[in-house]
Amino acid sequence: MNRSGQRGQVIVLFAAMLVVLVGVVSLVVDLGQMYVVRRNLQNSADEAALVGSSKLPDVGAARTAAQASAQANTPAGTSVQVNIPPSSGPYSGAGYSDGAIEVILSQNVTHLYAVLLGNSSSTVRASAVAVLRPYGGGPMAITGLKEDDSKTVGMGGSSDAQVNGDVWSNSGVYSGGTSDLTVSGTIFAVDGLSGDTTNITASDIQYPSWPIKDPLRFTPTPPKPSGCDPDPKKWDNDIPKYKGSGWQVVSPGCYKSITVGSSTRYMFVKGVYYVSGDVKLQGDLVGVASTGENADEAFALSEPSSAHPWGGVCFYLTDTKASFSINSQARVKLAATDEYWKRILIWMVDGSGPSGGVKLNGGGDTRLMGTIYAPKTDVSLAGNYTYGGTNLPLLEGAVVANTVGLGGTSDVVVSYNSDYAAEWPYIGVLVR
Repeated sequence: MNRSGQRGQVIVLFAAMLVVLVGVVSLVVDLGQMYVVRRNLQNSADEAALVGSSKLPDVGAARTAAQASAQANTPAGTSVQVNIPPSSGPYSGAGYSDGAIEVILSQNVTHLYAVLLGNSSSTVRASAVAVLRPYGGGPMAITGLKEDDSKTVGMGGSSDAQVNGDVWSNSGVYSGGTSDLTVSGTIFAVDGLSGDTTNITASDIQYPSWPIKDPLRFTPTPPKPSGCDPDPKKWDNDIPKYKGSGWQVVSPGCYKSITVGSSTRYMFVKGVYYVSGDVKLQGDLVGVASTGENADEAFALSEPSSAHPWGGVCFYLTDTKASFSINSQARVKLAATDEYWKRILIWMVDGSGPSGGVKLNGGGDTRLMGTIYAPKTDVSLAGNYTYGGTNLPLLEGAVVANTVGLGGTSDVVVSYNSDYAAEWPYIGVLVR
C-alpha cells in the first residue's frame, strides 16, 4: 500500500475515533448536568411534600402549600403535580385521602453536546411522598433534632434528670458520669442509646428508622412590637437601669441585649421581646399581664394562676451569636401563652455561633412555663424549683432544639405540659 493510502486510512480512523470521543464527552457532560438537575428537583420535591403534609388533613391548604413551595424552589417552566392521596404505592388508598401527599416535578433539560448526536433534550423527573404520622402518641417533652451525634440528647456530671413525657432524638441518647436519666414515657432514639445505658430508664424505648424535620419550622414569626426600628443597630441598648428598690417595669420592645443583674427586680409586661444580642438573667424576674399587677403576689406563687399568669412572654433572639442564660442565683417566674407567642417562651432563631445557645441553671426559685425552641443551637438545663420541700420542674412545656443537655451538678426535672407546649401532634415524614 502506498503512503497516500495509509494516510487516508489514518484520517478515516481518526475521524471515527473523534466521533466516538465527542459522543463520550457529550454523554458525560450531559449526564452530569442531568444529575445536578435531578438532585435539585428531588430536594425541592421532598421539601414541597413536607410543606404540604404540614397542612393536612386540610387537603386544599396542603395542595396550595405544596405547589407554592415547589414553584418557589424550581426554575420557571417546571411541571408541578400534587396528588392527595398519592397516585400509586402503599399510600394511594382511600385511607390516606387526607393523610398522604405526593409531589411530582418534571423539568425539560436542553443538552449541551448530545444535540450534535441528534438528542436535543430530555425530561428529568423527581417525586416525593410524605405522610402524617403520630410521633408516638405521647406528650413530647424533649426533641433533639441533630443527626449523627450520639449525644443529641444527653446526660452528664453527677446530677440526675427526670423527664415527665416522651423524648425524641434524631440520633442518640447518652448517659455519662454517675447521672441517671429517668423518662416517664417513651424514648425514641434513631441511633440508639450510648454511654452507661444502665443509667437510662424509660417506660419504653423505640428505635425509629426515620429522623424527623423540625416540627415547629412553620410557626409564624412573632409580630415585632410597635415602635421598633427596622435596623437592629438602632434598637435600645438594654432594658431600663434598675433604680434600686421595688419592681422595675420592662415593656415589650426591641433590644440589643437584656440584662437582669444580681440583686435587681424586674417585672416584664406580657408581649414579645425582640433581642439581637444576649439575654442574661441573674436577679429576680416575673412576668405580669399589666403594669398594675401585684408583682409580689405573682412572684410568690409556685405556678401561674388566672390572676397572675406570669405573662405571657416570648423572647425572640435573632442573632447567630445570641445566647440566653439564667444563672443559679436568679429567681425567674415566666410563662408563655398562645397569644405571646404560640406557647414559645424562648425562641432562638439561630444562636449557632460559638457563644450562642440556651443555658438554664435554675436555682431553687426558677420556674418556666412554655416551650424552648432552638432548632439550630444547643440547650442545657440544670436545676429545679423547690417549693414546700418538693422539687417541681424547672420547665413545664417542651424543648425543641438542635441538642439537649440535661443535668450537671444539680438535678433537673422537665415536664411536658399541654397548656404550655407548642403543639405538633402529627409530623410529616418522607416515605418515598
